[in-house]
This record gives sequence, C-alpha cells and structure tokens, in this order.
Amino acid sequence: MMGVGVGASYPDPSGMYQEPAAGAKAAVGIDAFGNLMTRGPVLTDEDSYFDDFVTSTLDPSWTEEIIGSASHTITNSILNMTTDGQAGSSIKILREGDYGPMTFGTTARVENSQANSIVYLGFSNEEVPGVTTREAAVVTFDTEDLRIAKFQTFASLTQIETTDFVLPGGTKTNEWNRYTVEVGAGYSALRVNDVQVARHKTHIPGPYGVMYYGALISNRVAVGRSVCLCMDNAMFRNHNAVEIAGHFTGEPLRVAFNEMPEVQIWGQHKVLDVEHEGLEGAFGSTGRELAAVADMGARGLLGEILCELRKLNTLFQMLSDEELRNEDIDE
Repeated sequence: MMGVGVGASYPDPSGMYQEPAAGAKAAVGIDAFGNLMTRGPVLTDEDSYFDDFVTSTLDPSWTEEIIGSASHTITNSILNMTTDGQAGSSIKILREGDYGPMTFGTTARVENSQANSIVYLGFSNEEVPGVTTREAAVVTFDTEDLRIAKFQTFASLTQIETTDFVLPGGTKTNEWNRYTVEVGAGYSALRVNDVQVARHKTHIPGPYGVMYYGALISNRVAVGRSVCLCMDNAMFRNHNAVEIAGHFTGEPLRVAFNEMPEVQIWGQHKVLDVEHEGLEGAFGSTGRELAAVADMGARGLLGEILCELRKLNTLFQMLSDEELRNEDIDE
C-alpha cells in the first residue's frame, strides 16, 4: 500500500520517520500495533495582521478616535500617540479582532507614565457594536514607577482580575519591551519579552466574546505632563492549528491460557496439604484439601485464585488461635 508525500510536516517530524518529497510515492507508515500512522497539519488563519508602521500615515484599516488635543505621528517606523495634560484628553487606535484563541503583540515603550493617565495595550470589546458587558484583556500603565505595570482582565465592569508585576530582566516601561497579550481557551495571559508574567483564569473574557485590539491613552483628570505611547509594530495572530499525529488504538487483544499454571500460597503457615479432625465434612469425609490451583477447565485464572483464597480463609477461621500460635498443623 502506497501513499503520496506532501513534502512538509508541522511541526518538524525529525527523528520519527523520513518525510517524503512532495508528490513522491512512499510506503504508508504502520506502528508497532499494526495501526495506520498519520501526521499532518490543519492550520486556519482568520485575518491575522501585522503593521510595521512603514509609512508616514496610519494604515486606513485602523480606526482612530481622538478627544481633546491628543494626536499621533509616525516617524522612522515608530507610531507615537500623545495626549496633553488636559482632563478627558484621549487617543485610541483599534482594529476588529475576533474571539479567542488569539494574541496581540507589540514592541512599545511609555514616556512619562503617571497616575491618572491610563495607557492600555491589548483586547477590549468596548467598541464592538451591540455589546452590553465589558470584556477585556490588557496590559496597563498608570504609575510613575517605571519598573511596574499591570495585567488586567475583565469579565464585566465589576468582575476584574488584576496582576501587578515587575518587568523581567530589570527593564523599565520607558524602554523598548515586547508585550504579548493572549486570550486562550479558558485563560488569558501576558508575556513580556517572552517571559510569562501573568496568567488569569477567574475573571476573563467569555469563550465567544468578540473583541477589538489596539492601544489607548486617556487622562482621567488633569495631569502634569503629556504622556506618549511609542509602538514599533503591531501583530495580531488569529491562527487555529490542529495537528493530526499518532495512531488510533483498536480493540484490546483478548488473552486465553492454554494451560492453567499452578499457584501455591506461601506464608508463616504453609498450607499445601491439610489434615485436621476438626475439618471433617468441610472439604470431604477425609478432611483433606489441596490448597493449590490446578487446571480448572474453562474458568478464568483470577477467578480460581480468588475461589481458593476464600477456601483458605475459611480454613484459617476454623483453626483456633492457640493452634495457629503452636503451628498445630500437619505439613
């Protein structure tokens, strides 16, 4: 039986078996159990997106919202979003996303981070038409301490889970760091420079909650300095990968014994051939019983062992404690 090679495999199957070239005939793999081995990728992509901000204008696929005197510029492939110190000033960019599993990542830094001026990066359904319950998964900057940020997830406006974390490796929020927000199956997580710093499972977006992704700066009250969020790129990944691999186990093999082995019981009181006058009638008129499992015909081995153990248990119960202590048993 032959198959046709596809010339690729995901992930790399090195060390498992030789991957044939595309279109080449190859023997179908059979495992040690005689089952057909299959291996191949099923990869779906639903509008993944990458923006390196290579032009001086924002890609029109982004939606931008500005309140007050906030603004943005793109210089040397860096998007700079800025708010002044006025209360209520804000700037937001966002794109339509999906529901999880999905990730949003960006290389970014925050200048003049401070209390009462909130910077968000990640996912939110705030702009999704028709939603009535707030859901989000965002990294938050709202303090002057450059070593600290937050990861927040929302199941609603009142059901919020927050993790305060120190940036790994001694980096600071005003330095370039890679932030990756992940909405998975039953969890939401944040990685900073490929180090997971938070993982939430309690108050998180629902399994089919569609969210947008992007960034926001918002002044709750008047602040002393303007805040700038600088982004070098933005990556949205909406891949669903399923790998087919291994074998499917069939029915278990049935085991039959052609010859029943002999099983003997050994212990402090070795009982193989027992004779005692108190046992007459229990196992026959002679009071003798062989405590070994011989060929029992069609009955199963384990069943016969259990049967004989019950007989021995009855035998020991009939012996007195004094007889057992004195080993008053004929061998």
